[in-house]
Amino acid sequence: MRTRLKRVVAGSVIVVAASVTALVVLLSPTEIHTVDHVIDGDTIVVHDQHGESLRVQLLGVDAPEPGSEIPFENCGSEQAKQYLESELPAGTPVQLRTGGTTIDDQGQLLAMVFRTKNQASVNELVTAQGHGIAVFNGGDTEWLDAVKKREGEAKAAHRGIHDPQLSCTPAAAVARINNDAQSYSPADIGSMSDEQLARLIGTADKWIAELDTIQGLPQNSLALQMVGSIPADEFNRLRIRTRTIRTRAADEQGKRIKEAARAAEQARAGE
Repeated sequence: MRTRLKRVVAGSVIVVAASVTALVVLLSPTEIHTVDHVIDGDTIVVHDQHGESLRVQLLGVDAPEPGSEIPFENCGSEQAKQYLESELPAGTPVQLRTGGTTIDDQGQLLAMVFRTKNQASVNELVTAQGHGIAVFNGGDTEWLDAVKKREGEAKAAHRGIHDPQLSCTPAAAVARINNDAQSYSPADIGSMSDEQLARLIGTADKWIAELDTIQGLPQNSLALQMVGSIPADEFNRLRIRTRTIRTRAADEQGKRIKEAARAAEQARAGE
């Protein structure tokens, strides 16, 4: 199978046939593209001097995505998009630099994006502000090192998705569940009303489902890179605690149902 790729050399457009196993687009480092608009925190659309549009994925960057099917990975997506829009408003002239495999599986160009009056790449600026993480998605590892270094700065300064106060991350969910679970003592379950028991069981089911979702996240996912990792022993203790609360509440509820049924049966027998 063969595909057709646009190759840009010294500002001229040449269409060439290329094998899909070697998807490489050569761009002149001096050619200027113009930003049309920002799609999300790591994707833009630009056009060249001939007016031809090109969708560009920031090389080495993974930013939160609106509507992501992976839980938690839309956390901070609006802020990431707004930041990229502030750095690359429509009409901004940019230079694109690529290396290695430059077309991703969605047909987007993977590139380092440089504003013509700024030496730092926009890719680095995004991770420096904590609006994305460094990932290897193709290209030169030297560029990835620069992007990753700036990500380290964001982590140290707790910027963006590395901010412990951000309420939509997996770490924040674990902290919230832990705080809520601490307010329930298994010893107090016996003194709860039937309504309180039913409410607690429903709440515990939600805790367990959310913790199961977090446990099922891929280890290399963006979600688990937010605000650092969650200590495994702490996470496992919380899973045990929530299940213990749920089990004891359900046992107490079941005991009361049986007692009520027995009392009703005795009442009928005494009639």
